[in-house]
Parts: sequence; structure tokens; C-alpha cells
Amino acid sequence: TNGGTEADHMIITGRGNIGIQQINPQYNLDITGTLNTTSDTSIRGTLTVGTINEVVADAGVSIEGVLLKDSVVNSNTITSQSTNTNLTLSGNGTGIVSISDSLVVDSITARSGTNTNLTLAGKGTGTVNITTAMTVDSISSRTADANLILSGNGTGNVRINDNLEVTSTVKSDTITTYNTDTNLTLTGNGTGIVYVNDAFDVNGVITATSISSDTITSETADTDLSLSGNGTGNVNVVDNLNVNNISSYTANTNLQLSGDCWKCKWKCRDSNKWSLYIWRSKYCW
Repeated sequence: TNGGTEADHMIITGRGNIGIQQINPQYNLDITGTLNTTSDTSIRGTLTVGTINEVVADAGVSIEGVLLKDSVVNSNTITSQSTNTNLTLSGNGTGIVSISDSLVVDSITARSGTNTNLTLAGKGTGTVNITTAMTVDSISSRTADANLILSGNGTGNVRINDNLEVTSTVKSDTITTYNTDTNLTLTGNGTGIVYVNDAFDVNGVITATSISSDTITSETADTDLSLSGNGTGNVNVVDNLNVNNISSYTANTNLQLSGDCWKCKWKCRDSNKWSLYIWRSKYCW
């Protein structure tokens, strides 16, 4: 009763429908309110619900063998149920796991056994875009005997902020320093040297303690080639020097030849000139 007035709280209709707090039950069991059960409940048919909430706060809801018929999962977080257990996402049969939006992860590794390749590939002509720093121990081309291409987008460059060690050949149209007004240093490891097997064009200045080359020419046609020491240093030629002409660098300035000689002031065929032997070459003046 309610205030002395009788009220129906449970009704069994002639069709066999049971209503709890529902005077016009439309189902076999039609409840208005909360159903509480302290033991397992088995439902062999279809369970249609609007929301499933956890009983204990932050305890979660365990659903074993979930089948999603609409092919959509909406969740802010998906974690494995057991501690320190991998979370596996896999397609059925030959199906794959498709992620249509951004994927942010701390680590990506191949799922199969050890020594298995991890493949990142765009669909069709699409590419894999990495918008931030990529840290790797090794980068190699995917296809055997294929070139590895590193290129900037548009006018962008490929920048290497630290040392670059190359065990094979480097082919490049331009090599520049990363920082402005900073020297570019090419050095061999240990007693190794830097070899340039082809023409070497330099627009600026080369500073080196030793250069081995069959030919050194000026880059611009009809332009002098200048060899100069740093500061008060000189250009030393420690072997034979074969030249067609030697003249003083500055106009109206004497040319001075000095060094160890075999014979000095050797009389030339021209009785009016003296000769000087310098490094096995005889010059008369």
C-alpha cells in the first residue's frame, strides 16, 4: 500500500509477462529499476543494453570472448587484463588491424619471433610519414641491392646533428655543415685518409695539412690557382717541382729562390747569367 492506497508492485499478465514496478510489462520479465544479483547470471540469447557500468569503482568490467558485430570499438584506453601481459590486436583470417587516425606509441616491434622484420608501409603510392625525431641503430633499404634514399620534403634537407660514419661510398650533390659559419671536417679513421677519386671542385678555401693529387687546377677558367700557408707559414714542396714559368706574385717585386742546393752560382751558357741548383733543377738569372 501507499498511504493507505493499494498499489501493484509486481504483475503477472495473462500472456505470462512479469512486471516489477511495471504495471504493463511488454516482455517476459519487465523491470523498472535496478536488478541486483550476487551470483552468476547466464543469458543464452541476446543481451541488449544501453550502458554497462562497473560495480566497483575503477575495477573495470571483464567480458570474455567479446564479439563486436558492428565492427566498431569506441574506447579511450584498451589494456591487457593481466599484469605484464601483451595486448594483441589481430584481424580474423587474412584480415588486418586498420587504424584510420593517428597512432601514438612509445615503441613498435615485430610480433613474431626474434630476428623478424618490422614493416611500415603506406597503402598504394602512400608513404610512411614520421613528423618528429626517429632514433634507430641502423637504416637499410628494404629491397636487396636497392638504393636507400634520404631526402627532405620540398626545399628541406636531411640533417645529421652528430657524427656520420660511412663504411662504404657516399654520393651527394652537396655536403654542408649543419650550423652556419662552421667548418666541415672530413677525416679518415686512425691513420686513414680521405680519398676523392674524381674531380673535386671547391668554391671556397681548402685547409689541410696534406693533399695528395695528380692535378690541382683553378675552378674558374683563366683564373690563378693560389697556394698559401696559414699565417707566416709557407708552401713547402718536398719533392721535384716541374714548372714552365716562375714569376713573383706581386708586380714589380723580386722573385726569391732559397733552399739547399748542390751548386750555387754555376756559370750558365750565357756568360751574363748565373745559375742556381734548387732541388735538382737549375735556374739561371
